[in-house]
Amino acid sequence: PLDGETTVSVRWPDRDGNVVLAAAAERDGARPSDAPVRHVTHASISPQDEDVRAPLNAELVFRGERNAFMVPTTTLKEIVDDLEWPSGGSASSGGGSSATSITMTNAPEGRSLTFASSSKETGSLRVEVDVPGEGFESGKDHTSCLSEFQCDAPGTWRYRHRFLRAATAVPAHLLVAPHGRGRDGDTSAGHHDGIGGAGAPTTTRVAIGEGGMLKVVHLIRVARASPAMR
Repeated sequence: PLDGETTVSVRWPDRDGNVVLAAAAERDGARPSDAPVRHVTHASISPQDEDVRAPLNAELVFRGERNAFMVPTTTLKEIVDDLEWPSGGSASSGGGSSATSITMTNAPEGRSLTFASSSKETGSLRVEVDVPGEGFESGKDHTSCLSEFQCDAPGTWRYRHRFLRAATAVPAHLLVAPHGRGRDGDTSAGHHDGIGGAGAPTTTRVAIGEGGMLKVVHLIRVARASPAMR
């Protein structure tokens, strides 16, 4: 507007971690009898995180898989849900701009898989997944929930938490253990220390390719139909 006073307000952060600007102006109507005209303009600026964004010329093609791990889907979901608090993923924290990292190592002293998230407002949280020794076989005597661990290129990869959560999400009914029903038909979704089998019918394989691109595959156990249903 060319006439009237303009008020500019700045708010940061909003629920997505953006800077929001609002300019409000009020001017007289075209005729003295007209009500004042109020004009409001909004603008949103999204900050960039160099650790999260990919090169401008990067192709959206998954290739160069050198790292992968496989866990029960319920376990992965609990880890990602736990990391939402420090990452500022909730609406009340007004965040979502902090990154959640995945770190894989394959050092002589031991292999590791670590999920971490932190922010200045809420602190930090690390979740370390027990990785069995090299050459382990799935189903053998070990306490790890991993059924696969491949780390040919150790490193740390960072992702916005809301994107990581969306990439690993599955329908809720696939998280229910078909053989874990209680006395009244209640079901259980499993725990961090759950190992595959009847307690975790859905397994998730996460592969990390070039540029940190993720390929998430959910392996769903399908029960064979009974003779009466054929």
